[in-house]
Amino acid sequence: MADLYLDENVTPKAVASLQQLGHTAVHARHVRKGAPDYRQLLVAASQARTLVTADLGYVLLHNVWLHWPRGWGLADLPEHSGILLVPNGWAPARLAPAVHDFFQHGYPTTNRLYRWSPTGSRWEYVSPDPP
Repeated sequence: MADLYLDENVTPKAVASLQQLGHTAVHARHVRKGAPDYRQLLVAASQARTLVTADLGYVLLHNVWLHWPRGWGLADLPEHSGILLVPNGWAPARLAPAVHDFFQHGYPTTNRLYRWSPTGSRWEYVSPDPP
């Protein structure tokens, strides 16, 4: 299954729920408590873990991740293992099955961001801003 990194705004109780479904999960409070979002994304990327967050600020960080290396003329784009944007306040009983379902579908995660659509009750790919 998936290697996951839960941001500080996701309840730590979700770690056990995700592990029961076969995922490996760590929580930011136990890895880099209080670190800024850009650092949390770097930690998740360095550990090849998909970041699970309720923080909309990661949409901006994702776009920066994709566009700045090209702007600097780097040949190789650095990779992160994906970002899943979940609704704020989701309980583990709601979050864990939705995240598990995402990985059951086999969606690509490298350098991608998905959000849970509250109207469609499904995952939606969030296209990066054009260069």
